[in-house]
Amino acid sequence: LVTPPYHSGVVESAGSWLPLSLLYVGGALQKAGYGVALYDAMTKFHTLDQVRETLRREQPDAVMVTCITATVLDGMEVCRLAKEEIPDVLTVLGNSHPTFMYDEILREHPEVDVVVRGEGEETAVELMAAWNAEADFGKVRGIAFRQGDRIVVTPPRPFIQNLDALEPASTWLRNAS
Repeated sequence: LVTPPYHSGVVESAGSWLPLSLLYVGGALQKAGYGVALYDAMTKFHTLDQVRETLRREQPDAVMVTCITATVLDGMEVCRLAKEEIPDVLTVLGNSHPTFMYDEILREHPEVDVVVRGEGEETAVELMAAWNAEADFGKVRGIAFRQGDRIVVTPPRPFIQNLDALEPASTWLRNAS
């Protein structure tokens, strides 16, 4: 799970903070039995070259990137680097910008395999289960993906009602250089 290495000077002036969306998506994945590493390239002030080196070293099966509008270009670049380093990797974008701009992203950026629309905790778990089973992504609520030349948009997932039941992830990518 990755925050892209976006830097503008403005964001940094507010200080560093934990990427809560990734912490909770990671927690849901861990609870479901998946190995998770959180890589906060933004807070680490990493460059795209450092992200590439980390991807090359870690060789993840899937790369899930969180993006707001300001970071979406860098997020898609993380997906492109992941595809270059690990051609069979599943690349996923999520958070506010991809939720609303999934059609444009999937039509114009082949490096992005799937967009999570809305809350990602339950969706990420179902998506990984479908991907590992080589099952139809069309059964996973709250995503958009390409199927041939068309964009498939699954029904929205209802909001999580009991937010207190969510647990944050406990694993950070500690050796990211």
